[in-house]
Amino acid sequence: MPDLLLVTLVSTAAALAGAFGIIPVLIRGAVSPRLGWANALAAGIMLGVGYLLLRQGIELGPTAGVVGATLGIALVWASHWATHMEAVDLSDPVMVKGAPVRDLLIREGIHSAAEGVAIGVGFVIDPVLGLLLVGTIGLHNMAEGAALSAAFMARGAGPSSAAALSAAAMLTHVPAAVGAAAFIAGNGRSWGLGFAAGTMLYLVFVELAPESYRQRGHTGIAITASAAMSIVVLLGVLLTGG
Repeated sequence: MPDLLLVTLVSTAAALAGAFGIIPVLIRGAVSPRLGWANALAAGIMLGVGYLLLRQGIELGPTAGVVGATLGIALVWASHWATHMEAVDLSDPVMVKGAPVRDLLIREGIHSAAEGVAIGVGFVIDPVLGLLLVGTIGLHNMAEGAALSAAFMARGAGPSSAAALSAAAMLTHVPAAVGAAAFIAGNGRSWGLGFAAGTMLYLVFVELAPESYRQRGHTGIAITASAAMSIVVLLGVLLTGG
């Protein structure tokens, strides 16, 4: 069983990193497209972790692992569909500017919960992998925090309020990370690993990768994400011994 207190603390830190997204907004007056690199890095690492989780889940129980992945994809898709969050794209300043605050908060809460699952299961595999995920998702949260802060400020919020709202929207990291770590380490390892992999793969292909492409183009983003994925898979193999 991973250290749940540590998971709580670091997932909270990853969420609070979103508040630092206010810095590039204050400096540039807008969201820099260079933040697409943060999304690309997060996409690559989540792809790598998703592969490791799915592989472990299938090795423990082929049917349960595949069913779990399917359920993970279906749940995130259903949550987006039910809340109409598939239409909210943080890489599109016009769309973000026009979206109601409630929609932005719901979108980020759902998105961050799935990332929290990734953090939790990362610690189930190995604390080093979990910390790597925390650092990467924290960097990605700064990029999303910039988009959210710009949107909140455009609606009249001050810099401190905008930063606080951005971080608060990401606090779903915490219960998702702790719950996933406790459940998967306890009695749901096979299909739980598959479930976590499915949520991450959905986020990568539906949100992170498309947003990165729109922010910085295709070739550099693809190279960054592929390199990050390769490093994570190598690290995972070394940590797990196979």
